[in-house]
Amino acid sequence: MNEPDVMVYLMTGFLDSGKTGFLKFTLKQDYFQIDGKTLLILCEDGEDEYDAMEMLRYGVVIERLLVDEKGNMAEETPFAGRQRRTDRGVFGGIRSKARA
Repeated sequence: MNEPDVMVYLMTGFLDSGKTGFLKFTLKQDYFQIDGKTLLILCEDGEDEYDAMEMLRYGVVIERLLVDEKGNMAEETPFAGRQRRTDRGVFGGIRSKARA
């Protein structure tokens, strides 16, 4: 089986479940380093924040995906429609719906 051109990781979890902390830890680990750029797409604002300058030391570039009240990508999303060359993608902070 052929390797994909760009590996994409998806991080989901409940609100305040530790998604940001887990990603911050993982992105800094030796076993997760690659020779290239990782694009971290943030899908929500959590209580824990990323330090963009620190993440650059690990080859991680951060972009924020803005969504409207219906969950659709907002037109004012900064990188919408812009191409970016990356070697790996990570979608972080995708909140799972709480169970009733």
